[in-house]
Amino acid sequence: MRRIVLVGMGWLGAPLGVALMAKGYRVTGTTRSTDKATRLASSGAEVVVWQAEQGPLPLSLQGAELVITLPPSAVDDYPLRVEQLVQQAHRQGSRRVLLVSSTGVYGQQDEGLESVAPQPDSPRGACLLAAEQRLASGGMPWLIVRPAGLIGPGRHPARFLSGKVTSGGGAPVNLVHQEDVIRFITALLEQGQQNAIFNLCSPDHPTRRQFYVAACERQGLPLPVFADDVAQGKQIAGQHIVKVTGCAYHVSDLMQWLESVTE
Repeated sequence: MRRIVLVGMGWLGAPLGVALMAKGYRVTGTTRSTDKATRLASSGAEVVVWQAEQGPLPLSLQGAELVITLPPSAVDDYPLRVEQLVQQAHRQGSRRVLLVSSTGVYGQQDEGLESVAPQPDSPRGACLLAAEQRLASGGMPWLIVRPAGLIGPGRHPARFLSGKVTSGGGAPVNLVHQEDVIRFITALLEQGQQNAIFNLCSPDHPTRRQFYVAACERQGLPLPVFADDVAQGKQIAGQHIVKVTGCAYHVSDLMQWLESVTE
């Protein structure tokens, strides 16, 4: 039985673990809270309480595949923590490390293509890119996935901009549903992909004004106010992973999805 170690069983990591167990994987995951560990264990996963600042993972990674879903906000010195996990994986004979990064590595002037080196224009983007680089130079097989803005259970996009005054109403929306992220990560692991970077983003890119006004209207929330309809902004290309894995985005029409979602 193939073994997965999930570092960070949060909003994405916990359902990812459930999906991988359904595929026959033995899943061990980490969380920072004893109470949460108890709840997560009911899903069938082995759960350990661990915080990155404590040092190495308190378990062997021999033969396992390591999946890192920790967001940069969860730890201090995120690139260093990723590097330490990769070093432990290398020492202990892990098969491969997959890092869930973000399209935040791309600056507003970037093309949003995996084949073009990103030029971050924010501290968070620079932090993510530094972590990616430490993974890729860690001396073992690796994968990097870069999800766009995450939507799904508990993350209705209406809450992102409701009642706010903002700009760039004509800029494209870049979002991806939790289910699609899980589907593509699972496919990459099962197919044995390695040493590659993949964007994860719905192929649909309505404008920010179109999408967020509609999102708030459907939820009965205060509408955002856009000071302008400037269209400048990055548009993330998320089709390379479709060609490689043969999978498709289930949420490929964001406006249609808004009509169906109830939460």
